[in-house]
Amino acid sequence: MIQLYKEYKDCCGCGACEQICPHHAISLNANSEGFIFPQINTALCTNCGVCIKTCNFEKAIINTPQKVIAASWNSWQIKNSASGGLFATMAKYILMNKGIVYGCSMEKKEKLTPFIRRIKDINEIILLQGSKYVQSFVGESYIDVRDNLKKGKIVLYSGTPCQIAGLYGFLQGKSYENLTTIDIICHGVPSAKMFQEYIAYLENKKHINIHDFKFRTKTKGWGLYYYYYYTNKQGKEKQYINHYTSSIYYRMFLEGAIYRESCYNCPFARKERVADITIGDCWGIEKEYPNLLTENGGVFDSHKGISLVLLNTSKGYNLFNQLTDIEKKDIALDNIARYNQQLNHPSILPSYRKAYLQCFKKDGYKALQKLYLKDNKKVLLKENLSKFMPISLKRIIKSSLRYKLL
Repeated sequence: MIQLYKEYKDCCGCGACEQICPHHAISLNANSEGFIFPQINTALCTNCGVCIKTCNFEKAIINTPQKVIAASWNSWQIKNSASGGLFATMAKYILMNKGIVYGCSMEKKEKLTPFIRRIKDINEIILLQGSKYVQSFVGESYIDVRDNLKKGKIVLYSGTPCQIAGLYGFLQGKSYENLTTIDIICHGVPSAKMFQEYIAYLENKKHINIHDFKFRTKTKGWGLYYYYYYTNKQGKEKQYINHYTSSIYYRMFLEGAIYRESCYNCPFARKERVADITIGDCWGIEKEYPNLLTENGGVFDSHKGISLVLLNTSKGYNLFNQLTDIEKKDIALDNIARYNQQLNHPSILPSYRKAYLQCFKKDGYKALQKLYLKDNKKVLLKENLSKFMPISLKRIIKSSLRYKLL
C-alpha cells in the first residue's frame, strides 16, 4: 500500500496529491491539532503511484535569484498591502492583459477561512492583498490553473513556497510560458482550526461578531498592527486596531510556537527559491540603506511600506520589468537577508511547542491562551509596567505636590 508520508514533518499539506489522483482516492483531513494531511481511501486506490511522483516537497527545482530589489507601488492602494504592494501591481498588470490571478483570500462563510481563490477583475485585487498568518486551503486551484493554462490563459499564481512547489508537482514538470509564480517569504503556518478558535474566543469574550480580520494594517504605519471589523451586541459596526503584542495568537505566531511540523523542516526557507518571483517585507532597509528613505532624500516612504523582491527566473524578471507604476532600487541580498530569517533557514522549533499543541488539542484555544499567559507572566508584567510607567510617575508626582500644598 502506498505511503504518502512517514511522519508529520514530511508533509506540507499542499494538496497536490489529492488533486492529481485519477481515482479520487485521496482526501485532505485535519488531525487533532487542525493541520491537514492527505488520507488514502484503500477501497478506491489502485496503487498507480501518481501521487508519489507528484509530491514535490523535497525534490522541487529551486532557482538562484538573478536580481534583488527594494520596491514600492506608486498608488494609494498600497495601504491595503502588508508591505510595498508589489503583488497587487503585478496582479493588476496580469488582469489588464486579460489574465487570471490566484492568491489567498480571507473570507467569512460560516467561519473566517483563508483559501486560494481566482480573480479576473481589478476590483477584486483587494481580496488577495495583505498577509494571512494561517495555512490556506488550495481547494481545486491546481486543477483550475492547469485547465486555464491549456486554454492559453495568462496565469499568475501566488502562495507559500510549498504551495508553489505543489503546483509545479501537480503540473508534473511541464513548463508553461503563460504561467508565472510568486512565493512569499514565509515564517510558517498555524492551522485554520486554531485561527478560527482564536476568532471564536474573541467573539465570546467581547460579545461581538467578527466579519473581517487583517494581520497587517497601515493605519499606524508599516509594521505589525492588526485589525478586525465587527458588530457588537447592540448591532453597531465597529473596528478594532492594536499592536501584535496585544494578541496572544499573534505572539505565538511570531515566536514560531504553533506552526505545522513541516515548517521547521522547510526545504524552501533559503535564498534560493522555488517561484519565479519572491516577495516579502524589506525589513532592515533603514539600517542597510538609509539613503533610500524619503527622510534622507531617497524614494521610499517607510510609513507606506517597502517590498523586498527576488527575481529568480527570466519569467519573473520579464514580468517585473513590465511594471511602470513603482519605485525600485537594486540592493544586495546578503545585506537584507540578515533581517529575514527565512531566507537563511527554517523557523526554529521551540521546546514548548509540543506542550502548547497538546494543550490546544486537549482543551482548545482558551486553555492554550491561559497556558501562554502563565508561562510568560514575568515578561508580560514587565511590558505592562514599561507601558504605563510614565503615567504612574506623573500621578505620583501630582500626589506628592498636592500633599505638600496641604
